[in-house]
Parts: sequence; C-alpha cells; structure tokens
Amino acid sequence: MHGSMGGGRKPASVGDAARCQAPPAYPTNLPCRAAARICAMSPVTATTAIEIDTSLLQRLRARHPGKADREMIEDMAQIDLGFSMLRQAKERNALSEAEATELGVHAAREARRTSH
Repeated sequence: MHGSMGGGRKPASVGDAARCQAPPAYPTNLPCRAAARICAMSPVTATTAIEIDTSLLQRLRARHPGKADREMIEDMAQIDLGFSMLRQAKERNALSEAEATELGVHAAREARRTSH
C-alpha cells in the first residue's frame, strides 16, 4: 500500500475534488426531459493551458483593462486566424495589374452603357 491514506482508497485527483465541490452546470431539480434539454444547450468548450511571456501579458492587460486574460488571448487568436483567412483569399483571388485594369475598364464601360 502507498502511504497510509486509510481504508485502502487511492487519493482523489484535484479534478475529482473540484468536480465534487463545483455547483451543477444546470438546475438539478427539473424534470429529466427539461434538464436534458438545458444540458444539451450548454456549450462545451475544451480548454488548454498555455504559457505566455509575462511582459507581453502585462502589455495586453494595460491595453484592454477589465478584460479577462482568456478573453484577450482568444480575441488575439481569432484576429490572427481572420488575417490568415484574408491572406489566403487574397492569394486565391489575386489579379495581375493588367487583369485588374481590364476588369476596371470593363466595369466602367458597362456602367456608362446602363446609365444612358
């Protein structure tokens, strides 16, 4: 036996202790069907612990006072992903200068033709 915990039980992990102490995510006194509906509507988000440079985090906190660290970091990740998607779309739809000029001339002629 590992140590003297008594009763031959293995020690609970920190996660087990937190789950035992945490309030339920939805009301438990509802009929089964209503509780199941609420549980199904609750968003389940997986999280990951990260390390970030302390001075960088302090600069973010100063720039966004009152915003939670998690919210700031998620916002920055979404912004980066958005810029990445814009770059990909731009590369996918890139026109040469000649093609862009031709398209512009065609659009101008078409606009003149429809306005008269």
